[in-house]
Amino acid sequence: MKIRIFFTFLIFNILYAQNIPNLLNENYQELYNLKLKKEEAQKKYNSLKFISPVELSVERDISYKYKNRSSRYTKYSISIDQPIFKFGGIYYGIKFAKANYKLNKLKILKEERELIIKAIQLAYELKASLYEKKKTQLEIKNKKIELKMYETILESGYISSLDIDNLLVKLTDARTKLYDIKMNIKQTFHRFKQISYKNPYKLKLPKLKFISKNKFIQNNYDIKLAKKNIELMKYKKKITYAKYLPTISIGLEYGKIKAKDIEYRNHYKNINLKMSMPISVNRSHDIEIAKLEYLISKLELVTTKNTTINDYTSIKNRLSLYAQKRKLLEEEMRIYRKLLRKMKRLQKAGEKNNLDILTIKNYIQMKRYDIKILNIQKQLLLLELYKKVSI
Repeated sequence: MKIRIFFTFLIFNILYAQNIPNLLNENYQELYNLKLKKEEAQKKYNSLKFISPVELSVERDISYKYKNRSSRYTKYSISIDQPIFKFGGIYYGIKFAKANYKLNKLKILKEERELIIKAIQLAYELKASLYEKKKTQLEIKNKKIELKMYETILESGYISSLDIDNLLVKLTDARTKLYDIKMNIKQTFHRFKQISYKNPYKLKLPKLKFISKNKFIQNNYDIKLAKKNIELMKYKKKITYAKYLPTISIGLEYGKIKAKDIEYRNHYKNINLKMSMPISVNRSHDIEIAKLEYLISKLELVTTKNTTINDYTSIKNRLSLYAQKRKLLEEEMRIYRKLLRKMKRLQKAGEKNNLDILTIKNYIQMKRYDIKILNIQKQLLLLELYKKVSI
């Protein structure tokens, strides 16, 4: 039973891992790996920071006496002054270092996640722009067909030159729109290549599914960061308390004195036990600041949870609107298809020509592109959810 649960969990994680491919180039991947290694090294350094360094010293002394006589000696020593008890200061200092590592590691993972999602977003935007380009090209074709038909029936008096002028304005607007789309494609491609060496036109982009509210909250980066910050501020508060309590230290020194002008050799050892306590006028203020930082961190978690839930609800509502819009587009396609069938019957009767049929076909294809673009917009909206979670 346990093995079955394990494999189910493993397959679940693999599916999610496949949903979000890492499109970042090697430089960015190495950058984030180095950042994580640096935080690991920083954690080890901070965890051992309470250990005092061993001091090595060499002292050379020359003293002059009466009638130009002098005395010379050399002193060698090795010593350490090590705090051994700080009323929890050492223990919570180690805890603080580990909590700070977890917080910074999570920040790096969130930053990397956002950049990975950004690459996928740019690839999707590029794909949507290509569909928009094809749609606009069909729109221009239809406008040209309409212009040709207008010119044919202008002499009949059914339309005026003003109608043609209006159509020319629409045609110019469509051409301008096509130019803007082409510029946008180039800019989006350039932005994608800044963070990825892959070819965005050949990528198999993930088809994301909606995340449940519980999963979104449990795996949300901002909520996790807020919780880690509470833990960090808790240890910082305890360290601040301990900072103003007595510290017990042990001092060890081993040395050797060597005199040149006299036969003198002396090895010595010193061991001392010391208790010290700082007296500061800012003690109460320092402790009060630490308390307030801890309380602020707890309130920030509440605020973050509320913001997260509101973001989730907003995206969920927008996704439902996309579903409604898709139904409208599909209804419009059904109307155009019905109209196309009617046009074909009229064409057989000699009442419609090939240009009429081509115009309707172009409109149907434009609606297909609208649905494809709408599906991409839905994926872009889902990426806003996936950007915030660690699944």
